[in-house]
Amino acid sequence: MSLYSYHIFMFPFTWEMADRKEMPFSEKTSIENFNLSEYSSWENIATPKSDEYKRELYNEKNFFYPFTHQVLYDDSCAERIIRHFERKEPYQKEVTYNIHVVSGREQLYSLHIRSISLNLYGTGVGVLQFYLENIKYPELDDILRINQFGRRIYPPFIDFEKGIPGTKNVELADFIAIEGLNGSPVAYHEDFTSYHTDSFWKPACFIKQLIKDFSEKMIPRPVVDDRMFVLCWYGNDNLSENIKSTEQSFKNSDDWYRFLFVDGGGATCQNDALKEKLINEHTYQRWQKTGSLYGCTRYSTVFISDYSDYAKNVLLRTFRTMYVRMAELSLVQRASILKFSEQVTTISDLKEKETGKLVSSVSDLYRQYIRFINKVYFSEITAQEQGIEIYAMMKDSMKINGQVKELDEQIEELHSYVSMVEDQGRNTNIEMLTIISSVIIIPTLIVAFADMHEKKYWMPVVLVPIAVITVLSIRNKKPERQKVLMIYGVFALVFLLLLILTLIN
Repeated sequence: MSLYSYHIFMFPFTWEMADRKEMPFSEKTSIENFNLSEYSSWENIATPKSDEYKRELYNEKNFFYPFTHQVLYDDSCAERIIRHFERKEPYQKEVTYNIHVVSGREQLYSLHIRSISLNLYGTGVGVLQFYLENIKYPELDDILRINQFGRRIYPPFIDFEKGIPGTKNVELADFIAIEGLNGSPVAYHEDFTSYHTDSFWKPACFIKQLIKDFSEKMIPRPVVDDRMFVLCWYGNDNLSENIKSTEQSFKNSDDWYRFLFVDGGGATCQNDALKEKLINEHTYQRWQKTGSLYGCTRYSTVFISDYSDYAKNVLLRTFRTMYVRMAELSLVQRASILKFSEQVTTISDLKEKETGKLVSSVSDLYRQYIRFINKVYFSEITAQEQGIEIYAMMKDSMKINGQVKELDEQIEELHSYVSMVEDQGRNTNIEMLTIISSVIIIPTLIVAFADMHEKKYWMPVVLVPIAVITVLSIRNKKPERQKVLMIYGVFALVFLLLLILTLIN
């Protein structure tokens, strides 16, 4: 069996549980309470099942700094950041990812699914991943079409004349179906015919069903557009030789551009200067003389090498473990930033009269943000030179550092605003206490030194502050001040009654 290419499709999303919508952010995004039944097709796999996977995990962990392990691996700890789940079926039987394409030429691509995984993070982010092996289609054009059409999660547009069928003639698969999973095959078969002009940000049915199989209460929201993130290795001796001998001409060719930017048809950039600039920014050339070329964009991480046993058994293994882990972490950081920004907007909509809820919500969000900065967002995650450089390229292509800076400013402004609101409330209370104290304490001191049995002293002294409090309560328009004044008015009346009882006795 020959392995011509390896594809990983990643669907990053934010999530919330239907029964946690009114909870604080930390409770809404808790990952500790996912209890799968024994009949579930998903299982929590914190420790690899096979010896091969255990060796891979050992090599991975030695590649990354120990302080990053808490976000990369589902290790048992007091406060986990990640939970790792996998579908059972790919370990038990043949499962395939089928892409039927009618654009250009009709072709059914059937890829072996090595695994389907779901990683959930404590920032309210998830990543659904498909690990696919291509053992049937050796040509570059087929590899490009698999990446282009296999990553679609909903139509990018609706054709004006022919509707969805017209879209399928350009950029959309005729259908994507996963075969071999437990349950109804229809649930994992998406032909996109149900999409219409009101179907916004609606992921394909096989994605929704996979997440629903995990939890019916989970509500996923895509953080990308109509495409999944693509990682792809392709082994080709001829292309590898071209990279060795004529690296510049191949690197600037349409073939590399299409592979790098996941263009199934022709290169979408039709300006030579701009195309060369984009390629240079997103191409990693350290191993060019060995015939290997890497690339990172906002939508992809790709790798071309020769077709040797070393490439398939060593280079590919490194790519689909360590480099995939770096790409996923970058996606999680980007998605988490979007999740925090969404939460900032939600909190900003709270009214000032909800001061208590506003303060507690911001405090909870701020704690979770600090946790994100310390345990998820890292400037460097490995001591290996190529790892440092590729991770930096991934973050640059997704503009993560700039987004973190903007988010930091948003949260700081929100925190400052809430502090101001809190100070205003505190000052208002102090102001009211001062007024009330002035009204009550002075007359009380007079009464204490006066002849309490003579009504001419205590009657006006007590009744005047009560009248003042009543007038202030009626005239003050702010509900919180009216409340404070009324409370102190009640206290004044109680004081009057006690005084009358004292005089009677």
